[in-house]
Amino acid sequence: MEFGQNIIPLQLIGTMMNYTGNHMLHYIGSILKRKIFFPLHKVVSIQLLSSGEILTTTKRTDCIIKRNQQGNNLRISEQEITVTFRSKAIILSNGGAQSLPDTQLRQFPSVPKERYVLADHFLRRDYFKSIITRIKE
Repeated sequence: MEFGQNIIPLQLIGTMMNYTGNHMLHYIGSILKRKIFFPLHKVVSIQLLSSGEILTTTKRTDCIIKRNQQGNNLRISEQEITVTFRSKAIILSNGGAQSLPDTQLRQFPSVPKERYVLADHFLRRDYFKSIITRIKE
């Protein structure tokens, strides 16, 4: 389906971005054997370490369902878990306008601008391939 100079429907862009993200996560998880996606996590802090790595602290809420002693009632409770991990890069999602805020660049001055990956980058085949190559490194 080609749209040329016409305005492309937002729903189609969303579907394509969803497909692209799922394809990348599947490839990275199954082929490269790396976990890079942490769904349902809320970022608490991001710190740039002197080694150049990024330390990210997140919180996740797990829902726990337990059967009571008599076995006829279920008890549902939530447990908050803190997860901390190191990474070489962070993928930012900042809404519909894909631009890198100057405040982000000032917060991590030693991280070059080309190390940031925005969702719009995945619309270009050459950039998509370069990201996969960088992840393999």
